[in-house]
Amino acid sequence: MDNAFIKKLPQNLFLNLSEELLPALMSGKNIGIYGIPGYGMNILADQIEDVLQKQPKIICQRYNSQTDTKFPKVRSNSLQKNGNKVHNSKKHVLILNQVRNPRRKFFKNDFKELRKTFPSNTSILVIGNHSLLYQREEYSANNLYTHLLKNQPFNLRNVQRIVRIFNEQYNWKISEKLAKEIFFLTGGNYNLLKSVCQIAHEYSEEIISNQKALLSIYPLKYHISRIANILPQLDLDQLLEIGIIHHNGTIFSPLVAKFLKKFELPYISNLFPNLTETDRKVLSIFVQNSNTIISKDHIALFLDQSAGIASKWGIYKAVERMKDKIKDNPNISIKTVKGQGWKMEKAEI
Repeated sequence: MDNAFIKKLPQNLFLNLSEELLPALMSGKNIGIYGIPGYGMNILADQIEDVLQKQPKIICQRYNSQTDTKFPKVRSNSLQKNGNKVHNSKKHVLILNQVRNPRRKFFKNDFKELRKTFPSNTSILVIGNHSLLYQREEYSANNLYTHLLKNQPFNLRNVQRIVRIFNEQYNWKISEKLAKEIFFLTGGNYNLLKSVCQIAHEYSEEIISNQKALLSIYPLKYHISRIANILPQLDLDQLLEIGIIHHNGTIFSPLVAKFLKKFELPYISNLFPNLTETDRKVLSIFVQNSNTIISKDHIALFLDQSAGIASKWGIYKAVERMKDKIKDNPNISIKTVKGQGWKMEKAEI
């Protein structure tokens, strides 16, 4: 990330998260941070690293688990002076960024060995995806973090500030009056709001009011699809805790909700011309997530209904109606999982 860009960011851009972390890390806690996909792992890591490097009592090192092939060499916690070792009272903070999978070889082997060489006064800050929450036990097995924090989406005030910073940094001309609409569309998600701003700059500001047009443009479509792809992986409580859905069962971003509503694999209509639009959408959900249990709540989100309060009977009928229409196809098998939902066990199409 451009250092000049980081310098322009207010320290409370992430709702004082960086300030809250400092005393926790200084007290020796290992912290994990997670959030909705696209919450800005890199920019958060950049800002926290910048804050920590300004602290005279902290030595900060950073490792990107997705791109770095070498782990940073841990600096010694003692200094040499007149032939004698002098204890270095500085706190060591190791930032592990872009952490997405606890089963990586690094966490099972390399990290355990490296921990043996860490100075005793080392704290670890893990910045990762939703796996830090729902695979917590696997991370805990490696003592990766003991405390978990959720990164909240930007509020309206910070969306206004980041739009202003984008204009300064990239020479964009996005009207700050649009910040409220951008905030509403993106739910304050960093990657979504940056993509919307970039599209408005490259096309026109009028496109912001056209959700259909926005959803056809990369990289916005890519970032939204990443959020959509994790929906079937998590249950309703986890989706609530991460913040993808609100307590009233609605999706946090109207753009994501519209993407889900229009979700359909392009080849389904050719293979099954007798299916209705709803049938095709439901079948697409199962094909896209084969060997995964799909609950009524998951289907409700794709059918533009509120998870948790949607008509269970209506969703049941939609699935059974679709299954009845494809029952003669030997390449598809969707089984009922009692009390949980359905699972596609065979999808050779």
